[in-house]
Amino acid sequence: ESVVLPIGLETIGKEAFRNIGVGEINFPTTLKTIGAHAFENCWNVKKVVIPEGVETVGEYAFSYMGSLTRIELPASLNNLGYSVITQNAMLTDVISNITDPFLIDSNVFGIYHWNEETNTEFYTPSPYTLYVPAGTKSKYQAIPGWTMFASIEEGEPFDYDINFADLFTLKFRCSPDSRTATLIQGENYDRITQLSIPATIDVNGVNYRVKAIGSYALANCWQLTKVILPESLVSIGSYAFSWSAVSSINFPSTLKTIYEHAFWDCDGLTEVKLPEGLEIIGNRAFAECSNLESLVIPSTVKDFGWGIINSDDK
Repeated sequence: ESVVLPIGLETIGKEAFRNIGVGEINFPTTLKTIGAHAFENCWNVKKVVIPEGVETVGEYAFSYMGSLTRIELPASLNNLGYSVITQNAMLTDVISNITDPFLIDSNVFGIYHWNEETNTEFYTPSPYTLYVPAGTKSKYQAIPGWTMFASIEEGEPFDYDINFADLFTLKFRCSPDSRTATLIQGENYDRITQLSIPATIDVNGVNYRVKAIGSYALANCWQLTKVILPESLVSIGSYAFSWSAVSSINFPSTLKTIYEHAFWDCDGLTEVKLPEGLEIIGNRAFAECSNLESLVIPSTVKDFGWGIINSDDK
């Protein structure tokens, strides 16, 4: 259930804890290096705090961790491997304490794609939000590898709840820097039958614009049939509506990205018209929607994932 590593340990080797069900990892302050694939597919870990002193994290070290929601990077870090946190569907927040970001490739945090026409690979931003120290955002924005995130914010995020007649509670992850909010998993979402997501929420007299629906936010909402999205929404996260009963949904003109598996296995969908202005459709975004008869794709789409409407049924 947990791993406590001893003081004095400096190196965790390649694949050291790969594919185990551990839920908690405690790292010693003496640690310097975390090897490639070291914690890949540790599916029960919810939070990773890499301690100060660590300088290198290898490729895929914290990838395919199905429960991971938050990872913190130390200021001492100076080397990150390929796809170090890829395919973490529940991950929403990457906290960096690095004050002088170093050069990294787009493949460290970006989502991999393959262009069959040109036989070349390319990367698009991941759905995670990167939180950086105050006064450093411009430094991160100047390095292409660090811009492979849905957004970059300064400071720490906080959560804000809105209760609806004691039936369910919508939870929003708020970013004070940009005064934006993301809808995330909350309480009793399985009770929701219809939902109109607000364009803004008031937090102690301050308006926060609702810009995103987070990964898995409304997944498995088996009673949710109708959703009204606000004209403020920029992105819909991975698995955001997967396995839900949604059959009626509008897509606002502000929408730019639909991430992978966003509407996976939504059998209630029959017709989908995506808005002009949409730029990215992720892998298998509408796959396994067995009753989907029509999908209208706008001219503004720049990047397609693979298998966006693949289905065993149709």
